[in-house]
Amino acid sequence: MHNEPKKVLIMEEYLYEISRIKEALEQHPDGLSITDIAGLLQINRNSVAKYMDILQIQGSVDGKKRGTSKVYYLSHRLAVDSLRKICSQPFVMLDQNGQVIEHSTSFSTLPGMLPEQIDGQHFDQLPFRFEGEENARQVFRMAFKGHEQHVHASLRLQGREYPVNLYMIPVVFLTGKPGCRGID
Repeated sequence: MHNEPKKVLIMEEYLYEISRIKEALEQHPDGLSITDIAGLLQINRNSVAKYMDILQIQGSVDGKKRGTSKVYYLSHRLAVDSLRKICSQPFVMLDQNGQVIEHSTSFSTLPGMLPEQIDGQHFDQLPFRFEGEENARQVFRMAFKGHEQHVHASLRLQGREYPVNLYMIPVVFLTGKPGCRGID
């Protein structure tokens, strides 16, 4: 029990540093590199890298290559595990290539396809037809970039079309890689 107060102080220090990093990223919406953040906040570069990994896995930041470094910026992705627990509606989960890597049982009954016909399919090969100017690739691209999409579509089932509302939600996998999840 003698070490408990020390652990709490260390945890509070981590949380304080993470909140400072988030504030810095909020002030720089175009993003900052690990070196930029370390210099700006006077934090060890290795510590910043560790904090950025934590924030990326949480879905709080995204990163993209810019030149030779990676630039991080705030994002609002939901953790995949959290969505699995709370979502009871039909869904498909897509990786960065737009391929289905997971789907709910209730989704596979919607299109009348076998699960093995859904897994590995590219999103634009699923039986959705988008209304207006949207198409599957545009909707996926925007959701993958971190912008939630809500579009009206039709689901083609055995020669008939049924209207659906499709919510494409940006997610983050346990690996820290981004993706998106389509929910009806």
